Amino acid sequence: MQKSSDPFENRTEKAHDLPSIEAVSALIGAIYDCALDPGLWDATLVELKEMFRCQGVILGMTDLASGDTILTKSVGIAPFWLEPLPFHAPEVASWQRLATVRNLPLDEPQVISRHVPVEVREQSRMERERADPQGRVDSMSLVLMDSPTRHVLLRLGRHKDVGVFTERDDDST
Repeated sequence: MQKSSDPFENRTEKAHDLPSIEAVSALIGAIYDCALDPGLWDATLVELKEMFRCQGVILGMTDLASGDTILTKSVGIAPFWLEPLPFHAPEVASWQRLATVRNLPLDEPQVISRHVPVEVREQSRMERERADPQGRVDSMSLVLMDSPTRHVLLRLGRHKDVGVFTERDDDST
């Protein structure tokens, strides 16, 4: 039997596939603990990756004055794929200016499959050079901090074997 290339095919739609309230609470507690002890981020990113069934997770802090990356932590992503990230920063920034993304409330996740038009994704060099070769079909970003001097973003990437993020995954509905 041939495997479908439809990234929507493997969506999770059953309640039994969702994590328990206890697991979600524990993960939220772990994230708060990271604010007190940044050394806990590595383990917490692994937990996020597993709970959201992601291929990889990146936590990044950018200095808005210089544009420099101050902090990058990741799990599930080979260094080879991390190196070109600064090269793609202008394209990512252009996506942030799209009305579908710009008008989102700060606390709502940005989901590429929902908020970036398909024609933009099809023209994307970053998608062709980074996402497609890794089999990544979607990503969800959460702004953790947005101040005049710093921007912190958590990005979770989904592999085609899992499918795109649904409203149930991010509870935005």
